[in-house]
Amino acid sequence: AFSDILYNFFGENLAAEEPSLLTLLKSNNKTIIAHGDDTWHRTYPALLHPRSHPVPSFFVSDYTSVDTNVTNLIENELKSTDWDFLVLHYLGVDHIGHYLGPDAGEMSEKEREMDEVVKRIHQGLPSGSCVVVVSDHGMTKQGNHGGSSEEEVETVAAWMGSVEQ
Repeated sequence: AFSDILYNFFGENLAAEEPSLLTLLKSNNKTIIAHGDDTWHRTYPALLHPRSHPVPSFFVSDYTSVDTNVTNLIENELKSTDWDFLVLHYLGVDHIGHYLGPDAGEMSEKEREMDEVVKRIHQGLPSGSCVVVVSDHGMTKQGNHGGSSEEEVETVAAWMGSVEQ
């Protein structure tokens, strides 16, 4: 929501009071953990479990640090049973798109890496769990977004159930 963006930039925790999936989960005593992009932590600090691990996200030329930090936390989180909702916010694909363009050679390599991450998460999920993979925006060939063109507003969403072990 637009209000979330304002709260994010002005450092207020007012977004925690706005209706959202996170406020609904928290109001039902669900444990929320978020790793990766620190926007979650700046926007919803009161809703997140202290184990959540924020990583600064405004260094567009860095498309590995956030992803590496998040990936390093996956194994322990998949073994944990104390969370109800887990956010793993990767930034590499977004940063490569902005910095080098969506058709850069680095993009194919990063997409293969993300395929492996999704596979790893899917295979390690506790029984009865669901993975939702989403993008927050599309992108022009020049690496821009925020407009209303088809390439900027098209996004990806995929749902996957847990694999029985």
